[in-house]
Amino acid sequence: MPPRAPALPPDERRRAIVEATLPLLREKGLTISTAEIARAACVAEGTLFRVFETKSDIIDAVIEHVMDPAPTIETLTTIPAHEPLEARVRRVVELWHARVAEISVLMAALHAGGESGHRHPSKSHHQHADHMSRLNEAVAGVLAPDADRLRLGVNETASLLRSLAFATAHPLLSDRLVTDPATLVDLFLHGALAGESSNSVHPEEPGPC
Repeated sequence: MPPRAPALPPDERRRAIVEATLPLLREKGLTISTAEIARAACVAEGTLFRVFETKSDIIDAVIEHVMDPAPTIETLTTIPAHEPLEARVRRVVELWHARVAEISVLMAALHAGGESGHRHPSKSHHQHADHMSRLNEAVAGVLAPDADRLRLGVNETASLLRSLAFATAHPLLSDRLVTDPATLVDLFLHGALAGESSNSVHPEEPGPC
């Protein structure tokens, strides 16, 4: 029998259960039982149902927890503005790769079989757009100290950077040939042509005689 967990307010108990369930879902997918969840959370099985109505509600809460952009945004805001641009962009790429990997592993486990009939919570278009806007704003804030060096505005550059980091980390989109953050940052900031500057790519038009 697991040790008795200390009494917690409902919100803290809910979070503790969600965090204890996440590794189980990654390992076993939807085949996990409420007894396993209770053991992992160090609570009695009945305690689960004082916080959640069903096992599906626990699973939904775990998915929402992993998809929540707030922790990523908070980490982005802590990136020091005094660091070189290359170092800050690399931090963004590494953070995005970690986020995509965490979500992808969980989703793969949930779709790998097990019980049928569970419908994952889906965000509305408005919620999705709000999450993307907040994430893009946070990345733009990381780039903002070097706005005058960017060919595009910080918001457009942030969107391109997020797209690159996402595509090179997602297992269904990436060919896994280029995933090293340092290489990706170099390609993003300096282009694909070796040893050439941006002026070589877009030469100035000759002036009038």
